[in-house]
Amino acid sequence: YDHYNQNICPDGWEVPTLKQWQVLIEFLGGENVAGKMMKSNEKTYWPDESLTNEFGFSAIPAGFFVKYKGYNSHHCDSLELRAVFTVHSFNVAERNGIWINDKSDVITRTDFGQGFYLSIRCIKK
Repeated sequence: YDHYNQNICPDGWEVPTLKQWQVLIEFLGGENVAGKMMKSNEKTYWPDESLTNEFGFSAIPAGFFVKYKGYNSHHCDSLELRAVFTVHSFNVAERNGIWINDKSDVITRTDFGQGFYLSIRCIKK
């Protein structure tokens, strides 16, 4: 997803805005615990034995594509596992992402520059 393709989701679905992500994060208990609650409990993806995937979000580590550089393989190297999702923004100068990693339960909002292509999660309108 590159922020210019606004019709990437099927009819009746959309890429969530930052406000919509924040509603989910608060529902899950806040930024300090939401990352853990959103991770898939498949041990293939995350080494944490305590994951339950109670809400069915099933986040799995996935990299991102950087224009002119290619696929970023840091998504599953020996240093850190990461799941990165895009945040829909009407401000072209503002690129936002949601970052979940295996080192903590925290979910982080991260600003990405132009040319980053991130995973998406469509939600019902």
